[in-house]
Amino acid sequence: MIKKLVKPAWGAVAYAICVISASAYLVFEAVQGEYGMASRLRALDEESELKETLRELEYEYDILANKTDRLSDSNLDLDLLDERARAVLGMVRNDEFIVN
Repeated sequence: MIKKLVKPAWGAVAYAICVISASAYLVFEAVQGEYGMASRLRALDEESELKETLRELEYEYDILANKTDRLSDSNLDLDLLDERARAVLGMVRNDEFIVN
């Protein structure tokens, strides 16, 4: 009997290695890549933080808009004007006491 030498199928091995490598790369990118799940979760966290900051800024804007409206020529609030003038100039009347 003559024994035949079996040559290894290097092409099939190389193909399997390429397919496994490509699959591993795609799975890694789907989880950790620029558009992966981890990036999506970071973006959602940042979105919630930015929405909270927006709510705070809108609240401050409403307060300042109210004060601006109360100091306008058409709707002058004398108490607010007196308060702001005292705060900016740092002055008090002779009959007032300062409590810290």
